[in-house]
Amino acid sequence: MALLEVDDLRVAIGALTVLQHVSFEIGAGETLALVGESGSGKSLTALTLMRLLPPAGRIVSGTIRLEGRDLAAMTETQMSGVRGSRMAMVFQEPMSSMNPLLTIGAHVMEPLRLHGGLSRRQARAQAIALLDRVGIPSAATRVDDYPHRLSGGMRQRVMIASALACKPALLIADEPTTALDVTIQAQIMELLADLQSEFGMGMLFITHDLGVVAEYAHRVAVMYAGRMVESASTLQLFSHAAHPYTAALLECVPDGEDREYLAAIQGVVPALDALPPGCRFEPRCRRAIADCRRADPPFAAAEPGHLVACIHQEEARA
Repeated sequence: MALLEVDDLRVAIGALTVLQHVSFEIGAGETLALVGESGSGKSLTALTLMRLLPPAGRIVSGTIRLEGRDLAAMTETQMSGVRGSRMAMVFQEPMSSMNPLLTIGAHVMEPLRLHGGLSRRQARAQAIALLDRVGIPSAATRVDDYPHRLSGGMRQRVMIASALACKPALLIADEPTTALDVTIQAQIMELLADLQSEFGMGMLFITHDLGVVAEYAHRVAVMYAGRMVESASTLQLFSHAAHPYTAALLECVPDGEDREYLAAIQGVVPALDALPPGCRFEPRCRRAIADCRRADPPFAAAEPGHLVACIHQEEARA
């Protein structure tokens, strides 16, 4: 049984369906990268898994099973016992997700006291150890610093320490390196990889950076306009992408060659309240034919372990 199983998830905000046909699995110790342009639904998927949708948001159908338990069917009280203990999330911009009035030690101590039942003295000692583990220098001294006194990279390390305080089975990392410079990005990714190996946790890694995906992810899921369009092992996806959108994304990656310009995908991701008929990528697809406008293609197997939502999947596989 997979650690996390998401099956045909559909989410609405008000009357508008914002996620549809979202299905994927993550095993213990496995990293699944979730990729796609801004507006594809990646962060909304993460918030749905954490049950942190806005007030008008709701799960319409589908299941989210973590360690066999359906998170979609849980009450808020039950879910609050899962967040921070069995699953945790690292957000893109740590300053916006940290309370500026609390010390960094308090941020790490909170889940330890809430879920671990530790005393304040015990939680503080554990927090210092965690801050040291994630690379905060002089952790015993800096535990009483406030977030504004730390660099962006150090704040992200604090958020990682807080997320991993109770050794969750699943970590969701929503573009955790986007706001950092390249050197710090590499350090944070190495830290996450080391901690994942140490704790044996599964990871959902949301990113725009396909170079990072190629280096760290075991599997990749591609989203477009609120639905999954392709899912495969990293090797399968990079060696023979079956969906035209995935292929177009890969063409946009700099390859180190001396080129006058970078490839780009024409057009933009459609608004969810103005989706085209049939395949959502059809208006931007270079391989589109009349049949593409007739129905939204199902998410089906192109080969073992490789799912794609495209009527061209058979010829793509060939």
